[in-house]
Amino acid sequence: KAMSKLVAELLKSWPEGSIMAISFDEESLDFRVATVSKSLAADRWAGETAALAGGKGGGKSISGSGTGKLSSREQLTKLVDFAIAWKP
Repeated sequence: KAMSKLVAELLKSWPEGSIMAISFDEESLDFRVATVSKSLAADRWAGETAALAGGKGGGKSISGSGTGKLSSREQLTKLVDFAIAWKP
């Protein structure tokens, strides 16, 4: 919930933006994503990004979240690259 609040606050400063935050635990390899956007399908963005690493996600068109477990630290780079390049 804290990440969702963070991206919602960022959207107030940049209302035309699309924002994703990713947190990652280096020991367990667990990750969380939170998205917010008025121009993209934020639920799909979070869900498809999480699914790349075998996770799940969803939400509403303006905000989404997802969780999962990476198979390696290197997979985090692929996750971030995918999130940046994602198009609905």
